Amino acid sequence: MAAQLHHNRRLKDRAICSDSVLLLLGLLFALIGVVLVIIGAVKLHAANEKCGQVEPSSTAKKRVSVASSQLCRFSDEAVRVGLPALLEEVKTAYFTHNPNNVAWNPDLIGQEMTEYVKTR
Repeated sequence: MAAQLHHNRRLKDRAICSDSVLLLLGLLFALIGVVLVIIGAVKLHAANEKCGQVEPSSTAKKRVSVASSQLCRFSDEAVRVGLPALLEEVKTAYFTHNPNNVAWNPDLIGQEMTEYVKTR
């Protein structure tokens, strides 16, 4: 009887240890995930800043315009299969079917936005 009680206690201890290890691994993976999301957001923000960045000197402007055109343009393969036209069509359809989101339409700016809202 004492041997069986001792055996059951070891199983409980092993289960608690196993649960603790799983909990620690889960927390570790969650932490790694959060760190990777933060790193990705920082890199994405840096890439977006490079797209609109312009330096005053003419040689720097040429460098930046070439770099930003390479960063912000579609790849040759994407152009070949018609991705820009598809995305434009999807965007147009989205704002047609969701007029309440017109404030986020990048094609309507300033006076155009005001006129569009007045006609609605």
